[in-house]
Amino acid sequence: MPNNKVNAKNKDTKINNGKKDNKKKVVKSDSNQKKWFKDFKSELKKIIWPSQKQLWENTAVVISMVVIVSVIIFLLDLGFKALNELEVKGAEDLKNKISTSQNTTNELSNDVNSVETNESSEVSNQTEATNILNETNTAE
Repeated sequence: MPNNKVNAKNKDTKINNGKKDNKKKVVKSDSNQKKWFKDFKSELKKIIWPSQKQLWENTAVVISMVVIVSVIIFLLDLGFKALNELEVKGAEDLKNKISTSQNTTNELSNDVNSVETNESSEVSNQTEATNILNETNTAE
C-alpha cells in the first residue's frame, strides 16, 4: 500500500507541475503579445508618410496611367476587330469566287456537251441527207 500512496503523490505532482507549466505559457504569451504590439507601434513611427500634396500627385499619376492604358487597349481592340472583319470578308469573297468559278466550269462543260451533241446531231443529219441523196440518185 505504501507504494500506491507514493504513486498517487507523484501523479498529483505531475498534475500540479502541468498546471504551473500552463500558467507559465500563458504569462509568456501575454508578454510576447505586449512586446509584439510595442514593436508594431515603433515600426509605425518609423514610416515616412507622404504629404497631402505628394498623395494627390501620386494619385493623379496612377489615374492618368490607368486612363492611358485603357485608351491603348481600346484602340488595339478596335484594330483587331477591323482586321478580323476584313479577314472574314476576304474569306467570304474567296468562297464566292471559288463557287462562281465552279459554276462557270460546270456551265462550260455543259456547253461543250451540248455543242458536241449538236455537232453529232448535225453529222447524223448530214449523214441522213447524204443517204437520201444517194437513194434518190440510185433510184433515178
